[in-house]
Amino acid sequence: SGRFVFVAFGGINIQGKGLSFLDPTFYARYLSMMLTEQLSPLYFAALVGAVGLLLYNSLKGRSLREAWSKMGEGGWVLTLWLVVPFVIFTLSQTWNSRFDIALLPAAALITARGLLEIRARQVRVALISLLLICGVVQFYVLSYDSLYGISQETIVNLPVMGRLNLVGEG
Repeated sequence: SGRFVFVAFGGINIQGKGLSFLDPTFYARYLSMMLTEQLSPLYFAALVGAVGLLLYNSLKGRSLREAWSKMGEGGWVLTLWLVVPFVIFTLSQTWNSRFDIALLPAAALITARGLLEIRARQVRVALISLLLICGVVQFYVLSYDSLYGISQETIVNLPVMGRLNLVGEG
């Protein structure tokens, strides 16, 4: 644990930067990595939408305290699984997308739970089908070198975010 603390919180990181708590991008760097390297923009949007829907449904007609008490063990486990490692690595010197890998199962389960919260059956089935089809396409495009050209055709440049590959980076 001493080695972990030294590597994660001591000195400068591999990029030659220290902790920059006043820089807003410092707090969003792992979210940015989830968007570009770990998930595609579609799956990141699905995760954000699922979190929003779950929060909306849990707070609807309840106080914040009631919503917290009704969360249940599964909700707490998923929330802590996603939030605690995210906070630890965000506040550390490490800056590598491999640290997001531990968050991906929790993100997938939260996304699935959020999709199941959609009341309209046809909308729910359509969204799940869309995510499934896009996931298969993304898998093949990122897995086979002969389809590399497709991934290069899906790159867009956005004003705030810069270069973004719509099928993900890796």
